[in-house]
Amino acid sequence: MPSVTVIKLTSEKHEDVDTVCSHIKSICDNAGVSMRGPIPLPTRRLVVPCRKSPDGEGCET
Repeated sequence: MPSVTVIKLTSEKHEDVDTVCSHIKSICDNAGVSMRGPIPLPTRRLVVPCRKSPDGEGCET
C-alpha cells in the first residue's frame, strides 16, 4: 500500500496558496509522484442564531 501524505495550506491571500500549490505540482510531475488536489476547503460558515430549546419542542426562552 502506498504511503499517503496530506499537506494543508492556509493563508490570508489565496494567491500565495496558489503559487505554493503550483510549485508542489511541478515537483510531483518531475518526480513522477501522483497528486490529487488542490481541493479547496470552505472558507466561511453560516451561523444561524436560534432561540428554541434543543429538543425542538417548547417555547422560546
